[in-house]
Amino acid sequence: MIARESTRFGTHVFLKWSDWQRLAPFSDLLGATSATLLTQYSTADLTALSLPQLTDLIDRLGKRRFSDPLATARKVQQALAQSYPAAPHWRRPS
Repeated sequence: MIARESTRFGTHVFLKWSDWQRLAPFSDLLGATSATLLTQYSTADLTALSLPQLTDLIDRLGKRRFSDPLATARKVQQALAQSYPAAPHWRRPS
């Protein structure tokens, strides 16, 4: 059951940020920091943050346990920049 839910979460992550899993800014997709960024923040929220702000956010969410939060923040920004968003209001063609 856990494997099924993990796969489902991964599918939703792909729809939100297509390059998140490929670039793997975090070692564990379901880790606390990764899951918080994926579920509590929108693409616009994270894109609006400067690199120092994003680094601080990641450092705080990770409880200061990341060895290099700046490198992690850069990978997150890269994943955001290279991902293509799913259309939020998809409509069937008439």
